Amino acid sequence: MHRAQTLFYVAAGIFLLAVSYHLGAQTASAQVGSSVTGMVYEGVNTYTVMTPNGDVFRRQLANGSLNYLGNYWAGGPAPTQQQT
Repeated sequence: MHRAQTLFYVAAGIFLLAVSYHLGAQTASAQVGSSVTGMVYEGVNTYTVMTPNGDVFRRQLANGSLNYLGNYWAGGPAPTQQQT
């Protein structure tokens, strides 16, 4: 009787593990809408950050100013000519 009870608990544990995996398993993915991609400390309470879309901002904590420096990816398309 003791072995049957142990076998039951082991089987129930495996079953519950499989069910919890089935219900909770997800594909890993990046967080959408994260606010900062990269950050640099420039000293004297000055930080430069880049957002996921490439916008670059500099913040000076001493006076609280936030300045938009531009877009890292900006620059337009490469010039091309259509061949005939």
